[in-house]
Amino acid sequence: MLLIITLASCVPRSTIIPTATIFASPTKQRTSTITPTLKPSETITAIVTETPFPPAEPFTMISKDSPNGEYVAYAYFYYGTEQQTIEIKDKIGELIWQVPYQGELPIGYDPRPTISIYRWSNDSSQLYFCYSWAPDGGNHFIPGGCSDLQTIDIRTGQIQPVLMDYANFAISPDDAQIVYLSCESQPCVIHIKNLSTGLEKTAYILSGSKNYVAIGNLEWSPIGNGIVFTTEDNTYIRQTIYLNISTMKQRVVKEYPAPEFPGWAEYEGWIDDNTLEFLQLANTGIQVIHVKITNSETIVIGTPTPRY
Repeated sequence: MLLIITLASCVPRSTIIPTATIFASPTKQRTSTITPTLKPSETITAIVTETPFPPAEPFTMISKDSPNGEYVAYAYFYYGTEQQTIEIKDKIGELIWQVPYQGELPIGYDPRPTISIYRWSNDSSQLYFCYSWAPDGGNHFIPGGCSDLQTIDIRTGQIQPVLMDYANFAISPDDAQIVYLSCESQPCVIHIKNLSTGLEKTAYILSGSKNYVAIGNLEWSPIGNGIVFTTEDNTYIRQTIYLNISTMKQRVVKEYPAPEFPGWAEYEGWIDDNTLEFLQLANTGIQVIHVKITNSETIVIGTPTPRY
């Protein structure tokens, strides 16, 4: 039985009822169909108590500049009101659009996701946002998931669903495709969807005799002609697998023990469209190695640069 950890799971949120088209709250006069609709941050009123809170001040959970430098997107948490919003501002700090949390807000340690920013489109016309889930204390080689991926159009405020319910995905470097995993049945299925046409290609995850307990960490190659992802089995052995998106064929690039086990290795990322980088524990210490995706040829590069 496969235990999907964070990103490799299907994460439904019953509190969201997606629509084909919804609109963010604007700073100008415009009809909004989102419910509830919040006002801009300066007009949010704190919860009334015997000792009144000061005016709500936002805590910035994450922010991202647009590629053209014209906008900044913020994911805010408002102390005192417990509200969460996505707010898009121009380069001088004027609010353009505000997207309120969709559904019932999490309270305290309530296990609900947090509104989050995924990325800007390359042309800065769209902001992708989603609802993030923190790692649940299990295997942390896969980052916390982010489900219910949507976009907001910077010109109109129109919000469109992109990929609802699934939390393990990655958008291609050219914004044209999205890859995601579905694991409702075994083995899991990898999907590549054209974002313009909606057409999909699928393939079962390469499994063989492996008893996988975690699958995820999807990552496109620099020019978007291939994808790698990572699996881990019940003996803490990992595989980094390459998927050719033209043929949908897969091959294991490297198999290795998870960190903290003898002879461990760890996937670091793409070097170019034919090469992956890993850290690996050798007899002489930790090494940086480069591995070819086509034949697993391995070259020792040296020792890693200290990160602190």
